[in-house]
Amino acid sequence: MSVIHSAGWNGPALRRQTVLALGFAALSTLGYVLVLSPYTTQSLWFPPAGITFGYLVAVGWKGAPVALLARVAGGLLAASGDYTSAPAVVLLADVATTLIYTAAAEVLRRRVGSRVDASFTALATFLVSGVVVAPAGAALVGALARNAIGGAGSARSWATAVVGDATAVVTLAPAFVLLAATVATGRSLSLRVPRRRRLEMVAQSCVIVLTPALIVWADGVQAVELVLLPLALVPLGALVVQRDLTRAALALAGCAVLLGAAAQLSFGSSEPLFRLQVLMFAGGVATCFTGVALFREDRDRRSAEIDSTRWRALAEVAPAVVARVDADGHWTFDGASALLDTGAIDVIHHAEAVPALVQAVAAGVPATVQWTAGDEGGRRFLTHVTPLPGGEQLAVTTETTALHSAELTIAWERSHDRETDLPNRELLVATADQVAATGAASIVVVDLDRAVRRAVLLDAEPARVVLALADRVRRVLDTDDLSDGRAMVARVGDDQFGVLVPEGVTAARMLGERVVEALRQPVPVPGGRIALAAWGGVASVDTLRGARDCLDRAAAALEVESDHGHGHVSVLDALTVSTSTERARLIGDVVDAVGKGELEVVFQPDVELADGRLTGVEALVRWRRREGFTAATDLFVRLAEEAGAVQAVDSWVMEQSLAAMGRWRAAYPDGRADSLELGLNVSAMSLTEDLPERLVDACLRHGVPPENVRLEVTETALVDDSNAPAVLRRIRQRGVRIALDDFGTGYATLSRLHRLPVDVLKLDRSFLTPITEEVASQALVSLVLGLAGPLRVEVLVEGVENRAQRDLLVELGCKRAQGYLFARPAPASTIDALLASGGMLIPDAGATVLA
Repeated sequence: MSVIHSAGWNGPALRRQTVLALGFAALSTLGYVLVLSPYTTQSLWFPPAGITFGYLVAVGWKGAPVALLARVAGGLLAASGDYTSAPAVVLLADVATTLIYTAAAEVLRRRVGSRVDASFTALATFLVSGVVVAPAGAALVGALARNAIGGAGSARSWATAVVGDATAVVTLAPAFVLLAATVATGRSLSLRVPRRRRLEMVAQSCVIVLTPALIVWADGVQAVELVLLPLALVPLGALVVQRDLTRAALALAGCAVLLGAAAQLSFGSSEPLFRLQVLMFAGGVATCFTGVALFREDRDRRSAEIDSTRWRALAEVAPAVVARVDADGHWTFDGASALLDTGAIDVIHHAEAVPALVQAVAAGVPATVQWTAGDEGGRRFLTHVTPLPGGEQLAVTTETTALHSAELTIAWERSHDRETDLPNRELLVATADQVAATGAASIVVVDLDRAVRRAVLLDAEPARVVLALADRVRRVLDTDDLSDGRAMVARVGDDQFGVLVPEGVTAARMLGERVVEALRQPVPVPGGRIALAAWGGVASVDTLRGARDCLDRAAAALEVESDHGHGHVSVLDALTVSTSTERARLIGDVVDAVGKGELEVVFQPDVELADGRLTGVEALVRWRRREGFTAATDLFVRLAEEAGAVQAVDSWVMEQSLAAMGRWRAAYPDGRADSLELGLNVSAMSLTEDLPERLVDACLRHGVPPENVRLEVTETALVDDSNAPAVLRRIRQRGVRIALDDFGTGYATLSRLHRLPVDVLKLDRSFLTPITEEVASQALVSLVLGLAGPLRVEVLVEGVENRAQRDLLVELGCKRAQGYLFARPAPASTIDALLASGGMLIPDAGATVLA
């Protein structure tokens, strides 16, 4: 639940702030009516202090003027004589007191950020800053003011003022904050902890109230005190009766007002009032502690439900075995899992002998271990160890043999032609990059002149014809090169072969001529013979441009040969580049784009799926040419890589994006932009040795912590034989997170993630298109989410375009996403306006963004 922001007061937000300010002023004035001026009378209960602190926590430092006006108005109403006799002193004291409470509220807001954080750390900050420091400082100001206007002051009067303010803060401020947040968001903090468990925790907390009662009543007690005592326990009882924390906080505030007013009317400033004040303070503290404990348990239960869902998703594709490990390291089989795997006992015997699992159990910390059984089958398993109360640990072991086989099958299908099992374009490109890294390499693209169609006309099986032609090409190539994997014949189209040879372009062209000659020989088929024409194009593999670019250039050369006549092999050189004039001109323009100011950075928001809260932005570059032509990011990056300018472009985008991020952080000192994360896309060519230092230096210059930056790279940047993984690890050591972009479209697998320097998986949008209709797609996304947790990586889903996808992702346990459902890429000014309005992106509401 979000704390109300203190900036961007316009439209609905302005109305909420106005209503909140008026409500605060009314409640504060009522509080002054209930008690006399703190400067003239020793009061052990001062409600305006608690109401003021709650208001300042809710709205931030911009609410200080309203708090000051309410304090002055209440003082004039309750004790106008003080302002008449010494107006300067009293007004100065009002200002000082308001500043003290404002500072304490800001400390708490900065600690919890822009959300209501029901954690023990936040509670400790609340107790220290709001219940101890602020009341002590305000009481000191009050004592000085009393002395200045001729009143009597003592240590006892100062202490009683501290107790009064502290009691008001601990009992009234939580109710004001939770109520304000509920009004702003339309949702309250509701607990799903069973009533029996709530009753147990409340019973334990009653000791916090009854213990001081027994101490303060040791010397005697009056009957009225016993009558009023239950009021200090009612708020705790409210936590048992209903699940809403906001209502429980209101019950605490109501009981505090009733108890304080009744006690002061009955006893005045006396010893019984002090005793009841202590009990009311203890009741408030006990209620706060119990509420936080219940909230934490509720959150743990929700997390456990999500984890359970993820493990169930994993269990759908592989059987699971559950075991408990005691403090001595002995594994005990959970018989309930016998229904899933009759060999569960054998699995546990293997697991308890795995050294990595023995170490994880001994360490007593959550761990995930992949291991292989030492039997003939080589079965693969994944064991997730979770510590339990009492020193025990839960070990859930899942067989991943089928999953591993499925990954191998998927990898084969992605890298081979389905009809012929020949290597496909992707495998050809990957292999060519590897060969080029150690020496010369070229690709020859050969066209078979509609061989498939001719085979169909003669009732021949096209796949057999293609395989026979591929065998001819292999006979032309060097046998050693083929066996070593340095030469390859791939099917890159229905009627096209891609031939990789470890030669320069001249030798590759000569070899291509031999390949074309071999393919022009008729192919015998049952219905006769197929006579084919063939021609080709060749290009050398440039290690900077990569094999994919080489394949494109070879295909372009093939088109040139097709225009000039069949039967030969062309090279895309200065004599044939006339067909690529436009592309060449664009590449030249890219080099000058930065200097001409034609580049623009836009930001794609990513959000918390549960509530639409802005959690980060991804920086994207747009090329807006003077002719009005806008190039998409992927096209512009490819052109920049060809031109050798991609490093300069990446550096420019990094500077512009970090500068915008620094401006947002400086513009909102209330902390709303502090948790914002900036995603920076970098090309594999930009992962140079000096990048870690340049990136951290830019972060420091623009005032952006490295922890708020994630570097987004594609899978090609993480190949094992490149220097990129080492560079990325150095970047991670400096606090920057690494995101694997477009996960699921390349060769990276879940089984390799634990070896990669990756913190975030950006699940490619291709998974989202069929997810609402295909069970298989849902299971796959569920599996990724389920394994990402144990592997300690965060999942951010790309391409969420409709509410059905969003709802299903939430159900599967996904937390963050980006897509047109929330916002399109937008300029920095739009993100600034979004932050000013509260940083909430309501699905389908449609912010004003750049298409």
